[in-house]
Order: sequence, then structure tokens, then C-alpha cells
Amino acid sequence: MLDGLSIAWSVMEHLHSSIKCRTLASTHYHQLAKLAHILPRVDCYHVTAKHSKDGLSFTFKVTVSKKLNLHRKRQIKIIEASKIKDIRKQTSQSTID
Repeated sequence: MLDGLSIAWSVMEHLHSSIKCRTLASTHYHQLAKLAHILPRVDCYHVTAKHSKDGLSFTFKVTVSKKLNLHRKRQIKIIEASKIKDIRKQTSQSTID
């Protein structure tokens, strides 16, 4: 587990500090939420899901992570599901040169 976490942490630091690109990362490493406190341009979000007898259902609702402090939460806008759809549409239409 520590190898994967170390690699993910290093990649996020490199993308933030060296490449300085916009990145959307999804991970099961909850420890990476600490990067939002360390790196100035990193924000942490949470995608909600509902548990039921049929399994797990994603609600596509994105909220600020509970792990962030109150001051940071006030600075971050919540992305609505409609904006996520727009982002998906834009990304699917973009081409790589």
C-alpha cells in the first residue's frame, strides 16, 4: 500500500509544482487529501454515493471534502452535476495534436 501511495503523492506534487497543469485525479488513497493543506493549488472533492441492497449507486454529486478546513471550504466553489456533464462533453470533443 505504501508504494502506491508514495507514487501517487509524488505524481501529484510533480503535476502541481513542475508541470503546473490542471489535473483531475480519482483515488482511494484518502491520505492524499492532506495535499490540499500543503500545496496551494490543490483542492479535494468527494463524489457522493448511496448504499442500498442492490449495491453502490453514484449520485454524481460533487462536494468539498470533509477533510478540508472551514476556511478552505469557503474558498472553493461546488461543481454541480451539470458542469461535470459540460466538462465531459468538452473533453470528449477535444483532440490531441
